Amino acid sequence: MSEISKVVQVNITRQTQPISQKSFGVINIVGVNLDVVDGVRIQYFEALSGVVAALTGGTSTPEYAAALAIFSQNPTVQKIAISKKETTDADYSDALDEIKLVDNDWYGVILASRDVAEQEIVSTWVQANKKLMVVTSPGTGTPGIDNDILDEAEGVDVTSILHHVKNTSLFRTAAIYGKEAATKYSDAGLLAVILPKQPGTYTPAYKTIASIPADKITSTQSKNINDKYGSTYTELGGQNTLLFGKVGDGDYLDTIVFVDWLESKISESVFGLLKRSDKVPFTDKGIASIENEINKILSIPQNTPNGGIGEDLFDEDGNQFSGYNITVPTALSTPTNDKANRHIGNIRFTVWYTGSVHTVEISGVLTL
Repeated sequence: MSEISKVVQVNITRQTQPISQKSFGVINIVGVNLDVVDGVRIQYFEALSGVVAALTGGTSTPEYAAALAIFSQNPTVQKIAISKKETTDADYSDALDEIKLVDNDWYGVILASRDVAEQEIVSTWVQANKKLMVVTSPGTGTPGIDNDILDEAEGVDVTSILHHVKNTSLFRTAAIYGKEAATKYSDAGLLAVILPKQPGTYTPAYKTIASIPADKITSTQSKNINDKYGSTYTELGGQNTLLFGKVGDGDYLDTIVFVDWLESKISESVFGLLKRSDKVPFTDKGIASIENEINKILSIPQNTPNGGIGEDLFDEDGNQFSGYNITVPTALSTPTNDKANRHIGNIRFTVWYTGSVHTVEISGVLTL
């Protein structure tokens, strides 16, 4: 999280239910095999070729398998991070705290381990630290838990990572089932598919993840997974397809990324105004300049094709149901104590997120 938040605090409440801008497309693979001297926690790579030499175990490590899935996508992220849990760390939460202190310019998180308890620890950490994570089933190494995911209905399965993510409403974590998850990192591939895109212009549903094989599962097994807000990767219409990209509270990955992007961009834009101005006066004109910075950011997804904000639309009674609006206080209405503390509050905006079409029902009649 950027230190800008100490000056400009942006809070967006999701009613569908600030990260530094440069970090949004960076996925951090967290594991134990980064081959560096003690104290060096994280390293960046712009291509798969540089990854092998940096890992103890090279191509046989889970970190390499995750990196392979990321760099197999086209387009993909410009760079990735690989970070290390040291033997002195109590657990992955402790490790991520230390990694974050060294370098925090990453957003997506992939855990190299498939251990459910460790996935639970990291997903909880991600929730508290405004990151984004995809987890997956353990794979063939622990068929008992995999079978719970597939064959036990929602409410019966209490052992899997899918159960944990939904049961604790972790809206910063999505779970995806994969029969070959022990060696094939569909979780890393999924993040690599969506994060290079402009937030608000995509849905994770119906995407193809290069290098990842589709699973053959029954309709009942698919329902069991989807009912736990888990995603499946199967063949649909002759193409390998992801269904549907939900997070732990039933929302979707794209919504979370869009909200985080708005918070980041607005806080950076308003801070930029404060930084480059000799001063922003506590007048209606000064307040309007802050409103203008917010408007500049909200207009980006509104003016982007398939963007996250539609055109401003109103019903016949004048109630807005699409687009966005901003309200700001006047200098006169601002409490004297706030003025003395040089603090402006009660600046509010509402955004109607455009969302995506995932299912379609069509009825027709054939007559002679």
